[in-house]
Amino acid sequence: MPAVVLAVAIALTGCTPATAPTADPPGTSPPAPAVTPVNTPLPPVIPADSVPPLDLRQSFTAVAEQIAGEVSVSVMSGSDVHTFGDAVTGPAWSTIKVPVAIAALRAAPVQAVDYLSAAITRSDNAAAESLWSLLGTPTDAALAVTSVLHDAGDAETVIQSERIRAGFTAFGQTDWPTPQQAAFAWQLPCISGSGEVIAEMQQISPDQQWGFAGDHGVAAKGGWGPAPDGSYLVRQLALLRGEAGSIGVAMAVTPGDGTFQSGVGALNQLADWVDEHRQDFSWSDCTAGTQ
Repeated sequence: MPAVVLAVAIALTGCTPATAPTADPPGTSPPAPAVTPVNTPLPPVIPADSVPPLDLRQSFTAVAEQIAGEVSVSVMSGSDVHTFGDAVTGPAWSTIKVPVAIAALRAAPVQAVDYLSAAITRSDNAAAESLWSLLGTPTDAALAVTSVLHDAGDAETVIQSERIRAGFTAFGQTDWPTPQQAAFAWQLPCISGSGEVIAEMQQISPDQQWGFAGDHGVAAKGGWGPAPDGSYLVRQLALLRGEAGSIGVAMAVTPGDGTFQSGVGALNQLADWVDEHRQDFSWSDCTAGTQ
């Protein structure tokens, strides 16, 4: 795993104040004409969560017991989604920038490319807001991002179109469960318009290289933010590739002490656990032609 940079003043443009990292502050974006969302066929739905093998569950429990707080790992393995711990149903935070970026590249590729790298590699919120604005009204934008999720088989996640918490983006408050995230990550290479986004996910800024981010060949995107009580949810989605195919991974942590730093440390432990059990998962390529 890459070295974790836990400096409190993380160098995130538009994401981080001087004392602690935050997520998705309000941004101002230039108005854009309404864009008709891309209409794409809906592929088969995400398979139901399958019960992981007993030895993997026991191994995960041993790791989870070392971590203070609530932890979750979902892995899209072959045709099954396995979830270890309880599936997290909480704000997507900046992980949602991946489908937002894909939707913007579909709708306005020339303009979107100007904001893509900053939104993905540095998790710049102003850049992400600009991508969102390229999709038209908030309702139109939500429909366009929903279309991207549909291409990954996710017909359940509802993209949040209106700002429901002061100081945070609308789309960042989307409730995106870890099983759906893992399936989305696995399906990424077969989603129309994802190529440039995957490339940026392999170039995450060094100050955000925790979990799987920064690992050779891994496409990853993290997200983090505080609950109303100030305790952080830290999460990450990742596409891991190998000779036998790919697996999609989604991890989430609500650390016992509520701090961002502890959440990052826990995600590193969970990523190490997945790495140690790579051979215990079924690797396969996503099905092309679903877009």
